[in-house]
Amino acid sequence: MTLKSAFARTPTILIAALVAFPLCAWSQKAPQYTLTDLGSLGRNSFGSGVNSAGRVTGYADINMSSTEHAFLYSDGMMADLGALGGVQSRGLAINNAGQVTGMADVNLAYAHAFLYSKGTMRDLGTLGGPSSVGRAVNNAGEVTGESFITRNSDGVSYLHAFLYSQGKMRDLGTLDGGAYSIGHGINSAGEVTGEAATSTGATHAMLYSKGKMRDLGTLGGDTSTGVAINSAGEVAGTSATTAEFGERAFLYSKGKMRDLGALAGDDSSLSLSINSRGQVVGVSYSTAPQSPCCVQNPFLYTDGTMINLNTHIDPSDPLAPYVVLSEANGISDNGLIVATGVDSRTHFGHAYLLTPVKGRDCR
Repeated sequence: MTLKSAFARTPTILIAALVAFPLCAWSQKAPQYTLTDLGSLGRNSFGSGVNSAGRVTGYADINMSSTEHAFLYSDGMMADLGALGGVQSRGLAINNAGQVTGMADVNLAYAHAFLYSKGTMRDLGTLGGPSSVGRAVNNAGEVTGESFITRNSDGVSYLHAFLYSQGKMRDLGTLDGGAYSIGHGINSAGEVTGEAATSTGATHAMLYSKGKMRDLGTLGGDTSTGVAINSAGEVAGTSATTAEFGERAFLYSKGKMRDLGALAGDDSSLSLSINSRGQVVGVSYSTAPQSPCCVQNPFLYTDGTMINLNTHIDPSDPLAPYVVLSEANGISDNGLIVATGVDSRTHFGHAYLLTPVKGRDCR
């Protein structure tokens, strides 16, 4: 399994939400969660992001077909967000105001980044090239992602990270004149993280802040990518290591990149989201030849420990005996998690909302 690129994957605080979903101090004991099956618009669904009010975005197949549409899950209902004139769309991130960004077809050939707000999907355009993708949105409605730029003199179109703010899409450039860049995460200060090619052709995690793009380095390997950034400027991402195979989730904080390890029995992990408390969620898996193919588990990294979320579902939850989660894709500032899993009774893959169980360890 290789470092997941932006195109292969395709990710705040309300007072009322804090009442509904209290913050939990989990240093004394590991958290437990209840499960909510978010359903689908057809058979399968995938959850990409969650906000502090428990609203979720992602994408789902519609009408029992392979066509996918972005959705917004709110108040127990999954709403189809449609597309931009084409047939398909994906919701990839959501902010606390319920604004969604992602990608939507504008015709049969190309998709554009969009911002869905107050019932309307708005086309954010491109940097001059044919297509773009919105990857993350902050609470001010600023969006980052990537867009093809106008074809260069060499006849090749390149992807560049962008920042969409105040109605305009701005090119964030690359690292040291490298060929491309991608924006994966944005925080309340408008700082962007993602990945960018260096002048040597390597792909490194980057942090764009105050008009400059900085190389965050790696965990010893050749490649890395930043996937999410919180209000404190901490970056969660994934990096190749000095090991022959595999990759590791990392947390970049105070100028240092820390290897978050992997779950017991695994050697590799991927970060997919971070919240304001520095909690990271993602996927852990094994690259060992003898390991079962394609088995992966969702993790939560909190208080210096990585836990398997499959072992922390409230055993009294009606879905607990049937649902196995495969990846945790988003975490809100108050600890809500959106994950993807399969119900053994239906064998469909659905998005699930994990809500912390209120107990003595919650305040």
